[in-house]
Amino acid sequence: MMFNSKKYLISGTARSGKDTLTQSFIKILSSKGILAKRYAFADELKKQLDPFLRMHLGISAFTEDAEEKSLIRPMLLAWGKICRDTDENYWAKIVAEKIKNEPYPHVAFISDYRYPNEHKFLDGETIHITRVKENGESFPPIGEDEEKYNPVLLESSSYKFSWKNYSDNLDSCYYKAQEFFDQVFSPEQILQWQNDFPIPTQN
Repeated sequence: MMFNSKKYLISGTARSGKDTLTQSFIKILSSKGILAKRYAFADELKKQLDPFLRMHLGISAFTEDAEEKSLIRPMLLAWGKICRDTDENYWAKIVAEKIKNEPYPHVAFISDYRYPNEHKFLDGETIHITRVKENGESFPPIGEDEEKYNPVLLESSSYKFSWKNYSDNLDSCYYKAQEFFDQVFSPEQILQWQNDFPIPTQN
């Protein structure tokens, strides 16, 4: 049930490493016997549009091809906005329901927190990650929404971290994520979670 799960919302500009940080935290928690899962508003959006895009364009909404991603990006953004304009908590409600319906209590990480209302609806702790260039400047926001809301999310975050541009060196990212992990999660908390959110044993 949702009230038995602990939630963390991860924010940051595009390509700041939100998903990498999320996956790193889940990997570390799993190594300690704690059940943790990743959620993303964008995943739910893509699930809705995937059948349409496959049928009419032969492209998956989950494509990793750079050209295809660029082609369908305007449609993804438009659909996301249409649904938010209908109900600002449209995507938050879907993710909340998924967390609630999970059969086991767990630590839930939402890896693409972008709007203040999402935290207001879902509650939980907030973590902001900034990716820094070699010259010390942070990667800039992409689009009007990021430019407007990223400073707000940064200011209000429970935890604020920054890391260098590791050029997709996942080993370096994981090493740095371990440092962040130790700042967010205390040994006492880990001990408690091993009791509260254990990884289910397979029968």
